[in-house]
Amino acid sequence: MSDTKFYMEKILPLIAEGLSNKEICEKLNLDMTQLAAFVKDWIQPFCQKDGPALFAEVVETIGRHVHFEDESSKRLIALFVMQAHVALALPGVFYIAVPGAKGCGKTNLLAIVRTLTNGRMFENTSIAALARSMRYGMTVCIDEYDIDREKELNEVRDALVRQGYKADGSKYIRWDPVRNHPDEISVFGPKIVAYSGKINPALLDRSYVVPMEKYVGDDGYEFTRLGIWPELSDLTDRLIKWGVRAMTAYPKTALADMGKTPAFQEAVKRTTTSFGATRGSELATYATLVSVMADIDVAKDIETADEKRLVEDGSIDDQAEVRTALLEVLTGSDQQQSLASITEIRIPQKKVKDLINEWRRTRFEKPISDARFKALRRDIGIREAWVRNVSNRLIWAIPTAFLLTLRGGQANLGNLANLNEKPVQQDDKVSQVSQVSLGVRADFDSGMPLEKIIDKYGPDLVEREKIPKLGGRE
Repeated sequence: MSDTKFYMEKILPLIAEGLSNKEICEKLNLDMTQLAAFVKDWIQPFCQKDGPALFAEVVETIGRHVHFEDESSKRLIALFVMQAHVALALPGVFYIAVPGAKGCGKTNLLAIVRTLTNGRMFENTSIAALARSMRYGMTVCIDEYDIDREKELNEVRDALVRQGYKADGSKYIRWDPVRNHPDEISVFGPKIVAYSGKINPALLDRSYVVPMEKYVGDDGYEFTRLGIWPELSDLTDRLIKWGVRAMTAYPKTALADMGKTPAFQEAVKRTTTSFGATRGSELATYATLVSVMADIDVAKDIETADEKRLVEDGSIDDQAEVRTALLEVLTGSDQQQSLASITEIRIPQKKVKDLINEWRRTRFEKPISDARFKALRRDIGIREAWVRNVSNRLIWAIPTAFLLTLRGGQANLGNLANLNEKPVQQDDKVSQVSQVSLGVRADFDSGMPLEKIIDKYGPDLVEREKIPKLGGRE
């Protein structure tokens, strides 16, 4: 019998019964020196000894290959990677949802995660081929989740995320009329999905949200290079070995017993904003189990991710409130002028946020958090490229073409002097005119009908950009 098996099957149960070292030696015919050597090696499982260093290496690897705005996002992705290697022992798993504009590196992230988890990418493949390749507990990466595929693939994709987060969930079964045989697809396992628009609230409910943003600067080429030639060494193999050790040290029964302890429940409580009979507590339980197996402290990262999850699932009313506050700031002066006469408006972010919090105080509601405000800012269409830091103050440099869309082309602007802000220096590479042109031309190049472009930007702006002549589309 191996040392590992001897400790797990013989020594550990006697320790759990509360027997003294002398009693254990008598039962197992060991001397005290032999027992001390076993206990010294196993008092902390190997998975916990190796876990912190391995986790740090995964965080560093993710950070080298993909750009994230904060360290917490990299740590959460690393936790997801480690979860993938112990999924077979877990009662359930948390998903990762990755929103972001095109070109921000979502596909590269999924490729790295797929390799590190030994998972697979959900692609336009036949149902039969998918059924043959899927395994229970396998990690699945889904890019462009918000893009419609053919009906059958949509159904399988939705089943993967709807039923696949619980270990005891049922398989997805469909009848193959060609082979006259049922296709059974194992759907349990970690999922990471990337998208540019909106996704089903049921998926968000099962996910921690990790937003991505474009990296600006020539040094960003390093992310491009590593996207083409990833540098992962033997990290995947070492993660697989760690997972085997972790599941040996913490079988399903041990994890279930751990979940009953007050210490574990208190650890879960520290990681969620909605402790109790909630989805947040369920996801936090899965994440905390993985953190215990790896002996890593990620409580703050899970808490931050839980807040982002609730933010991403914010209501339409919250978005409307941000739009209304923006327009209130714009029209706060008696002196009015047409937006069509200028190309860009500069708005201090603090003015918009302060106004929202003023309204919330009158309704006896909590102030809006920084994370929620940032997500809602993105949801109403304020691009990161428009948000600039000027003397440690965030300024929204918004093209007037966008502001016209907020009121159907009828918006007016108050006196800029009322905003108490000096003009912001333009980026060397982006002029005021080019910002408006960028939106008009991008919509045209994407195939948007000309009448919709005119409705969005107004006839004057479209005529100025000579849109009908760009490619000759009528």
